[in-house]
Amino acid sequence: MPANSTRPHDTRLANFMPYRLSVTTNIVSDLIAGRYRSRFGLKVPEWRVMAVLGDAGALTQRALVGATRMDKVAVNRTMAARTTSNSPKPGGPCSTGSCRWRSTWKPACLPA
Repeated sequence: MPANSTRPHDTRLANFMPYRLSVTTNIVSDLIAGRYRSRFGLKVPEWRVMAVLGDAGALTQRALVGATRMDKVAVNRTMAARTTSNSPKPGGPCSTGSCRWRSTWKPACLPA
């Protein structure tokens, strides 16, 4: 097919709506992240988790994975990096997976 001919269907990636939406959401996310980073020291995964916790209330890490659409490793690393000395200890009540996280980065442990 000659270089200047038109394709029967425009198959260029730049015209594919899901791709364009993905690029747009990344741009918006980066803009928000820049503001939250300079104001609060939060990275993209951290502000996403905080936004969901602020809206939904206390959630388990598993629920955060679904609500943020982040993978479980990213959620786990985010929570581990942002928790304080009040974080769950191995063998403690939160080690059973019943820990719900709040927007204060502190767990609310529920009895097993």
